[in-house]
Amino acid sequence: MLGRVGRSRPSGQGGGNLKHCANSECPGLARDGRPGEFEDRVMACLDCGGELEAGAAPEPTPAAFRELVTVYVAPNALVGNLIKSAIEADDIEVFLAGEALTGAIGELPTTAREVSVQVTPEFAERAREIAVQIEQP
Repeated sequence: MLGRVGRSRPSGQGGGNLKHCANSECPGLARDGRPGEFEDRVMACLDCGGELEAGAAPEPTPAAFRELVTVYVAPNALVGNLIKSAIEADDIEVFLAGEALTGAIGELPTTAREVSVQVTPEFAERAREIAVQIEQP
């Protein structure tokens, strides 16, 4: 495309002055994972039409690793999602490990049906309390 700087060039290198799209809602950002960069002669972003800012696009911030703690091991995805919903109702973010494996039942050992309910360590105690309340009628 006319004026677009290729993604193959190392950051900070390239011919001439650069501009980048500063629109956080730009389809190009969603597609490429970083703001579009353009030659100085381009006046607007080719993806969204937004205003361009001087300089190369900032390097993307890597996603932060978050430690997770298993607070409950459900016998299947149905029970795992029930526990997950109860914990989420308390505004705690929950991840279900092993849920995607349920489509392979019959090909995997019976323990593969289990789903681990996981949260970040600071919410582990409260999440366990909720899981126990749901488990006991």
